[in-house]
Amino acid sequence: MTAKLFRNSMAVAVSVMALSIILFMGVLYQYFSDQMMEALGTETWLVARGVESGTSWKQKTVHEHLSPDRGACDTGEKIFHVRSNEFV
Repeated sequence: MTAKLFRNSMAVAVSVMALSIILFMGVLYQYFSDQMMEALGTETWLVARGVESGTSWKQKTVHEHLSPDRGACDTGEKIFHVRSNEFV
């Protein structure tokens, strides 16, 4: 009798844990897919804006997003881009 009760309790515990993990993974998948779609939309908008203006969208966004309080100003000074290892 005790073995049957223990076996049923373990089956219920494993089932609840599996369902919880599946639900948790589903919520995370939805969250990160929404975040990825938002980032892709922003990137598409930036590329379209760069194509319309005829300049490289990377150069335009670097200069637009850096403000004077972050160390860059509109005097035409060069900004060092760390990842590409060059001045922009």
